Amino acid sequence: MRDKMLFISSLIFAFLYLLFIAAVFSPLREVCAPFITALILVYLFLPLVKLLEKLGIKSIIATAIVYVIMVSTGVFVLLYAVPKIYSAVLEIGDVLKSYELFSVERVLNGGFLQKGIGGVYTTVISATKGAFNVFVGFVAAFYILSDIKSVKKALAEFVPVRLIPSFRVLIDDVKLCLDSFFKGQVLIASILFVIDAVFLYVMKIPYAIGLAFIAAILDIIPYAGAFIAMGIIILVTLISAPGKIIVIIAGLLIIQQIENHIITPKISSSTLSLHPAVTVLALYVGAYGGFWGILLAVPLACIFKKIFFRFIQSII
Repeated sequence: MRDKMLFISSLIFAFLYLLFIAAVFSPLREVCAPFITALILVYLFLPLVKLLEKLGIKSIIATAIVYVIMVSTGVFVLLYAVPKIYSAVLEIGDVLKSYELFSVERVLNGGFLQKGIGGVYTTVISATKGAFNVFVGFVAAFYILSDIKSVKKALAEFVPVRLIPSFRVLIDDVKLCLDSFFKGQVLIASILFVIDAVFLYVMKIPYAIGLAFIAAILDIIPYAGAFIAMGIIILVTLISAPGKIIVIIAGLLIIQQIENHIITPKISSSTLSLHPAVTVLALYVGAYGGFWGILLAVPLACIFKKIFFRFIQSII
């Protein structure tokens, strides 16, 4: 065996990897959701916290500043978006009133009301669970970020001294996969934002910049996000400029094909070194893990490749 320490470390990382996969794809993923959320938040916020610490700010204050910035941004977006959404809902209601399908008699006699109430109840329950999981994840991430040095020290105590160098190699591999994935997603979303904004602005669709921004954010959710964004844009077009709906749908489909077959494969292959077929397969499997499964499918595939490569390297 060429590198015994790397071999052992690879097996340990493979075990931890399988535990994380089980947490995402098992029926217990709802219980594990806050912890997964906390890990992702720590990864996303840690660079900002470290940057503030370099300026001489204590960890807990730096973490608080990052949280205030993120929450303030969310509140600003919410306050800006809610009135727009409310106005759009009112306009949609006015449009639907003109159709006999949505008359009061049909709603009452057709059972739509009961189905609607059941759907709203299910949605409220799911949203409440999701909000609670996110809240717990934010709280856990805050405590980890505010005392990250102690957390790292505590984790290091579980690793034998001889395994530390090989552990660092594998940790760097995992970090490289995550960094490459998120940088690639930001780059793809930025390109999509520019394309959508130009297209919608030229077509004189209301809120062109805002719709392009929403589409870019939703595009972070592979495949599903693009269809949701397309539905929102089509809905706005139907309300504001129904005569342009055919051109808008055709344009959005062309943009989506360009993104799926040119932009995304090119960027993913260069940043993650994954074949497009592997990416599609990973997303297909990830769909069984719900939101987190779809979002993390590609970086998890990259991490699996890295761990497998280090394992083979250790025995050859």
